[in-house]
This record gives sequence, C-alpha cells and structure tokens, in this order.
Amino acid sequence: MSQFEQRANIKFCFKLGKTAAETLECLKTVFGDEALKKTAVYDWFKWFKNGQESLEDEERSGRPSTSKNYETIEKVKNLVRSDRRLRIQDMANALGISYGSVQNILKDDFWNAARLCEICSTHFDRRPNGKQKIDCR
Repeated sequence: MSQFEQRANIKFCFKLGKTAAETLECLKTVFGDEALKKTAVYDWFKWFKNGQESLEDEERSGRPSTSKNYETIEKVKNLVRSDRRLRIQDMANALGISYGSVQNILKDDFWNAARLCEICSTHFDRRPNGKQKIDCR
C-alpha cells in the first residue's frame, strides 16, 4: 500500500481522536513491515494538529541536481579516456561543475563500468582461442 494511502489512514485516525501511538499500532497491525515508521506517523500527526489538511508532501527547498545527467557523465568519461592523468579539479573546471560532482560521477558511474569491463575483458582474454574481447567504449 502506498504512503499516500497510509497518510489518509493517519488523518482518519487523527479525526477520530486517536493518539499517534494508537495510530502507529493500527498501521503496524494492518500493513506489517510496510507500515510507515514511528517518526513519520508522529510528524503527520503534528502537521494535522497545526491545521494541515493535504496528504501531499510539502515542496522541498533547494534545486534539483543539474550536474549529474547523461551528457555530463559522458563528458567526464570522454575526458578520462582522452587523458587518464587529468586531476578531478581540472575536469571540474573544464566542465564547469563542482569537484564533488565529478568525484561522484567517477565513483558511481564511471569506475563501476570501467571495473566491470576490466573484469570481463580479463575473463574473456583467458579463453583458449583468444578471439573473444569486449570493447567497453
């Protein structure tokens, strides 16, 4: 069951005059492991006490990440392939993104793929005919 539906149940229990603790026990009984956590139930009770009627999450402040997208990931990969000696700061300056963004792209998106290709190509190079190779580019 979705979180939205559980919020509706929390609001229903709130309107009936139940406590947050009683509501949490009801949710655990009905939804088991999929029930919202204690802090979420208590937070929704607090919001309903403060007059909030909506079951939707409030808008989050801050902007979405714009530096970690397909184009930027490809640009980082191309920079690494063209010169493996480039420093992270040099790549960040060249792409106009933060040091941390480049670091995350290298760690999450590039290194894992490169490592997988290295492992696969090593495995295939050991084949008796020697003809099976993987081009990871």
